[in-house]
Amino acid sequence: MRKDIGLIWVFILFVAIAMCGCTDVPTGNRYDGMSLQEIQSVAINPGYDSVFRGIEQYQGKVIHITGQVIQAQSDSGRYILRVATIPTLFGQYTDGVYWVNYDGSQGRVRESDLVDMYGEVIGLRTYETVLGSSKTIPELRSLHLSSKAVPTPTPTLNPDDFLILKMDSLRDEGDYVKHNVARGTIQNTAKANLAYASVQVSFYESENGPVIATSSDYVSNLGPGEIFEYKVVNYKDAERVSYARAKIVNARFD
Repeated sequence: MRKDIGLIWVFILFVAIAMCGCTDVPTGNRYDGMSLQEIQSVAINPGYDSVFRGIEQYQGKVIHITGQVIQAQSDSGRYILRVATIPTLFGQYTDGVYWVNYDGSQGRVRESDLVDMYGEVIGLRTYETVLGSSKTIPELRSLHLSSKAVPTPTPTLNPDDFLILKMDSLRDEGDYVKHNVARGTIQNTAKANLAYASVQVSFYESENGPVIATSSDYVSNLGPGEIFEYKVVNYKDAERVSYARAKIVNARFD
């Protein structure tokens, strides 16, 4: 009888150990040695809020994230990264932050780099901020990471620096319906193509008098060094007009 009871306790202990082992989430070697294609085949794309709130169901799984490195710490070629994955309306990444353990095997990473990463979900990580408060975010182990620097924006060309505008004449025309015609040129002196511009002419009663009317002509795809001849016509109170002034508005270079 005692022997049977002993066997029963051994069996219960064995089952308890087995059940305990099943609840552990294996990390660190499950996906080692897999190719990028194999990693991609098992990866999922859950939203950040889903991962944070339901971390237990994602532990041990591979997720795909893209975002920007907002903090990077390196030691002996290994990195601890904090990667923001939710952009603002202005394209800056500030929210949806993951703690990422990266072994550095795919190259160096710097703060502000844009990253595309496949990582194994470890759990939640709580850390202390510089202000002394604690914050909890999902933690990942990077399986594959590619990064690139944020592209440097192309400097915007100032139209006033590269477009030469001239008004050659202001004349009254029309045998039956009198109208004013302002003619002139616009030259593109930039090394870039002028995609679009509007030449706006204001018609005045005198040089210092009130504006009687405003009208425009348009130019597009004006190459470097090219000259466009504009013609702007006004019919409103044409008999009162004796002066005109032109300006460039809404210009954009390619």
